[in-house]
Amino acid sequence: MARGQAPIEELPKPKAPVWSPRDGSRPFSPVAAAEPMVVPTPRPPATVTPAGNILPFALPWQKSPAPPAPQKPLPAQIPEDKSKPVVYWNASLKLNGSSLEAGLSFEEIFGTIASEGRYEGTHLGAVVGNIWLDKATVGKQPLSSAKLGYRIRAQLPDASTATGYTAPVIEFPDITATLFQGSVGGQARVVLDEQVKYRVWLTATGVRLDELARHTKLGSDSELRGFAQGSFLVENILDPKTGQWIASGQGQIDVPQGRLYKIPVLLDLLKVLKGQTPDRSAFEEAHATLELKGDRVKVTQLDLLGSAISLGGSGEMDTDGQYVKFEFYTIWSQTLKRWLTTPLGDVTGLLSGSLFKIELTREGGKLTPKAVVLPAVTDPVRAVAERLRNRFDKPGEVPPTIRATIGR
Repeated sequence: MARGQAPIEELPKPKAPVWSPRDGSRPFSPVAAAEPMVVPTPRPPATVTPAGNILPFALPWQKSPAPPAPQKPLPAQIPEDKSKPVVYWNASLKLNGSSLEAGLSFEEIFGTIASEGRYEGTHLGAVVGNIWLDKATVGKQPLSSAKLGYRIRAQLPDASTATGYTAPVIEFPDITATLFQGSVGGQARVVLDEQVKYRVWLTATGVRLDELARHTKLGSDSELRGFAQGSFLVENILDPKTGQWIASGQGQIDVPQGRLYKIPVLLDLLKVLKGQTPDRSAFEEAHATLELKGDRVKVTQLDLLGSAISLGGSGEMDTDGQYVKFEFYTIWSQTLKRWLTTPLGDVTGLLSGSLFKIELTREGGKLTPKAVVLPAVTDPVRAVAERLRNRFDKPGEVPPTIRATIGR
């Protein structure tokens, strides 16, 4: 400052201009320290749900939504119990002379049983396997080279049962075996329910009768030759009368060409004819149909055709052989020849002495046959003749067993 000059007063600091915006917002000074700006947080976009059945996902700053609740099981399904272990196996069992009783006796079993399957903790899963038997005695009959493939389908939920699942079912779709050097085949099905149910169908071809005679020890005087074939279906059913489960089935056995000579039971039948048959009477054909119900076997047809004499009849017996009741009708070869070449309505003119009825029963533990001369052609005799006639394509054709006797 210069001497003599009045002191210069400090100019007042300029005041910051005040602006009054038109929008009515709070005025602010551009010089004053700027207050922090509040930036509104933008709203995150909505959750993105892709197409299809993929679960929804969220952007990084969003909280992942909860997955949808699983669907409830159907009422018939049983909730899965995770606490029980699942068992898997793949094993085989060797049999060396073992025995088994399963409604039918299995003895002297030599072979292998293989199995692979799962147990799901609460029920049986799928099971598959094979059974190979080198040899075994089934129902006192020798089997060899037997193979049985089997399978068990997984049990399904079933709320109507006590276990909550359907009963296991064992299926044998292909059974093969050898019986008396013949071939055996078939199928079977077993239901492992509270009451075991089964159904078996078997066929046999080329069964050698001489091997059968050797196994049953018919004796050196007996002669049994030829080949047999047949089929049989058996199952267990509920008997409405008794309320018990019984065996039921039907089958047939045929020997189209063979030789049955001096068989003990047949020999007793021929002896009752009191010397009217040739000394070396033999049968070359045999045909039988039978029905099984419980412990009774009903033979609806049993025909034995021979070169000198033929027998036809029916009857029934029990499975133990203690009850036997049969009726056979004898037809001589020449009479049969005339029947095959004569209309059935004209056979009443035949001599009554040519027809016999043989009744076979068991008395005192022994089979006892009794012959009765028929005074006339009866309905059972006609039925036998009709069966014999139907075995040939042409009504007038003479069977080989009868043709062999022509000219004697």
